[in-house]
Amino acid sequence: MTEYPIITLPKQQGRKRGRLYYYAGNFFHPLTLTANEPGLIARAIREFKKQHSAMIAADRADAGYRTLEQLCDV
Repeated sequence: MTEYPIITLPKQQGRKRGRLYYYAGNFFHPLTLTANEPGLIARAIREFKKQHSAMIAADRADAGYRTLEQLCDV
């Protein structure tokens, strides 16, 4: 399982500096975003998937892989 920071989001009022990162086949980011950050995050994820498709496939094929719903027990 791989942890990989992708981008750092700027500090905002009421929020510490946020980070978009990849961990074990899933992408994580702060829940509070400004108007332009969802597009920035989507673009960064798309580029990351293009560059690291083999790593993502290997992590998701691992027996220990769990989806976000499984991680949160939803």
